[in-house]
Amino acid sequence: AMPNEGASLDSCFGHSAPGGAYHYHANINCTSAGAAAGANDPDRCVLIGYMADGFPVYGFCKDSAGKQMTSCYSLNSGVTTVSVTTAAGTVSGIGSSSSDYTYDTSAFTAGTCNLDKASGAIHPTTNTYSYFMTTEYPWTPIELFGSEGAQSYCSAA
Repeated sequence: AMPNEGASLDSCFGHSAPGGAYHYHANINCTSAGAAAGANDPDRCVLIGYMADGFPVYGFCKDSAGKQMTSCYSLNSGVTTVSVTTAAGTVSGIGSSSSDYTYDTSAFTAGTCNLDKASGAIHPTTNTYSYFMTTEYPWTPIELFGSEGAQSYCSAA
């Protein structure tokens, strides 16, 4: 969604859907984010909301070893990248669609990244499954781990 909707994102990387529901396309990137202020500080690991399946979503966080939660998706070779300008600045070198990325299971197994396909892992202090925002694709969780309340990812319903 970042390449297609980037120009409509505000300085917090969010905007309203056609039905009016405000949502984010990347980690909250503003200092006046109310209870979510500090979500861009991995040492704080701020709870910023809940996915439709009821699991919590955190901003940037570190795992129990002190490594920032990192996406295991990688850009496919040969993909033409794009730049997207938002109110918060320009994001460069990204794919133009989700099909430009592949989840790297071997990187996850090797420990070079630490999030599953849904951008989740066991939270280092709560010991419960949680979703985490990332600095690279997919930025926000793109799948649901649980099935309660399951709906289409960007549904504003």
